Amino acid sequence: MKPRSKWLLTLLLACGFTTPAFAAEWGDLKGRFVYDGTAPKPAPMTITKDIECCGQYQAEIVDQRLLVGETGGLQNVFVYLKASDEAQPEVHSDYVAAAAKPTKIDNLHCMFYPHGVGLWAGKQSLLVINSDPIGQAVKLDCTKNASINALMPVGGQVEAKFDVGETLPRMVSCGVHPWESAYLLIHSNPYFAVSDKEGNFVIKNIPAGEWTFQFWQEKAGYLVAKPEWEKGRAVLTIKAGDNDLGEVKCSPDLFNKE
Repeated sequence: MKPRSKWLLTLLLACGFTTPAFAAEWGDLKGRFVYDGTAPKPAPMTITKDIECCGQYQAEIVDQRLLVGETGGLQNVFVYLKASDEAQPEVHSDYVAAAAKPTKIDNLHCMFYPHGVGLWAGKQSLLVINSDPIGQAVKLDCTKNASINALMPVGGQVEAKFDVGETLPRMVSCGVHPWESAYLLIHSNPYFAVSDKEGNFVIKNIPAGEWTFQFWQEKAGYLVAKPEWEKGRAVLTIKAGDNDLGEVKCSPDLFNKE
């Protein structure tokens, strides 16, 4: 902890105050997932309805189960801190403020964007928006929360809240257009991230200590990118400041499951 932070913490405690922002040292976890081979080109999805509208976007209506960037980065890998209900991590104050904004999924060009996203259960809501000029629908099957199955007219939206975290990311689909899908992580704490188009991820302000992290990818399931990552899990010691996993290479064999 920096000297100024220690001084401020001492002053607050002397005055009878406590604040989660200074209750522990905080560290950031980052890394980059890389597809270790020649990435397959995403296959076009078959458009079966509203062809006049959706057919305009055939170039982007592709299978998104395995997306690899131009430099080999593996997109849409979920990384999240697993903890029991009795041992949830302390939450940095930055997350409390951020939770006031809903997590958004946009139904645009007859697809869901982003394809992978998360929210903090009990604190953050989900907002699904229909930006297309045709009617859409949103379907989300949960195991621990109420499921969603709702129509969205042009310009419509669906908002939902979830009380508890789900074990794995849940599939978001459209009952009108069967090719549309996304994945939503409903998590019991705010310590999660989804890798971007270059394979990068970062989770900020994790309490220093030893924590178990889950790695999951839609096509692979539990992402066992390293031999010691049993069921895609790793026990990591988070230190104050930066904690870098570096480049995590993912064998093509991990994604051959059908």
